[in-house]
Parts: sequence; structure tokens; C-alpha cells
Amino acid sequence: MQGGCASVQVRATVSFVDRWSCVGLERGASWFRRGGRHRSAFRVARFLFLVPALIVLVTGCFDKPELSEPPMVLPLIRGETRNVGVFFRVPEEGHYAVTLAFRYPKGDDQMRGRILGLAVGDGSAYPKALGRPLPVNVELLQSDVERFRQVLDRTVESEHLSISTWESGALVKQLLRVKLMPGEYKLLANVASLDASFRDVEVDLRFVRSYSE
Repeated sequence: MQGGCASVQVRATVSFVDRWSCVGLERGASWFRRGGRHRSAFRVARFLFLVPALIVLVTGCFDKPELSEPPMVLPLIRGETRNVGVFFRVPEEGHYAVTLAFRYPKGDDQMRGRILGLAVGDGSAYPKALGRPLPVNVELLQSDVERFRQVLDRTVESEHLSISTWESGALVKQLLRVKLMPGEYKLLANVASLDASFRDVEVDLRFVRSYSE
């Protein structure tokens, strides 16, 4: 009789354990499923946050820098350096001039006289003798959707030009004048052959609005 009771108790205990084991497994599976959904939701939220942030970052990296506008002063000749390039924006239709400015220290009459000799020969505005050779090539390109369209490509023998402006600290010659429409442009300039006399002289290239012929 005692053996039969023990057998019944064992079966009851096993049934109880099995039932609660099943309940535990079901709850564990339910918890895992909920956790999986939570993890999926977290991944989605993280994705939705990261994508806009990445778009902002990439867009910021590829934004165009703010472009210069005329008037612009660019260092054309500095020692052995004899070329310059710049992207810029023309805000309004009009005529624009490319000029050379031969610089010298203000009040330095000796250097002023030397610059006159280099730029215009005998130092007069309309010289009988030419200055030292200084051929300057100017190329101007306009941005056209995904490419640049050439507006002009001209080499000017600057030693043949007379003085256009006489400033305190600079002698200026106008290389060329061109009419431009509003838009984005690229300006390239270089001295094809630099005379050794100019290697200790600072020469600027200027791009300015021109209101006179």
C-alpha cells in the first residue's frame, strides 16, 4: 500500500514538474520573442536615425565652398611661381578686366624706377623701347551643368602694353577686357616664359569690373 502511494506521489511530482517546465519554456519563448521584437525595433530606430545623419554628413562634405566675386587680386609671380587659378562667381552681366599689377614698396623710388624699366622700357607711359618680355596666357571657362565651357584663351605680350593705371605702390597694365553673363567661372593664368629680371618682383593678376573701354 505504501509502495502504491509512493508511486502515485512520484507520478504527481513528475506531472507537476513537467507542467511547470512547459510553462517556463513557453514564458521563456514568449520573452525571447518579445525581446526579438524589441531588438528589431531598436535596429529600425537606429537605422532611421543614422540614415538622415549620414545624408547630412555626406551633403556637408560635398557642398561647394563659397565662391569669390570680383574684384579679385591673385599672386601671379612670386619667385619661381608664375601661375594662378581660381573659381569665382560673376554676380551680374557686364564687362570685366584682367590686369597686371607690378608691385613695389611705397616710397622706394629706386625700385619704382626699376619696375618702370622692366614693365615699359624707358619708363614713359608710351615708351619708345619695350620692357622685358612677359607673355601672360589667360584662360577663362564658364561652368555649364557638369562641365566647363571655354570663354576665352588668349596670350598677351604685356611688354607691348602701355600703363593703364599708376598707383601708389603699383604700376598697372590692362591685359584684356571681356563681357560676361552671371554664372560660375574658372580663371587660369600663367607666364609661359619668365624673364629672370622678374624673379624678385611681385606681380599680381587682378580681375575687376570694368566700366570704361
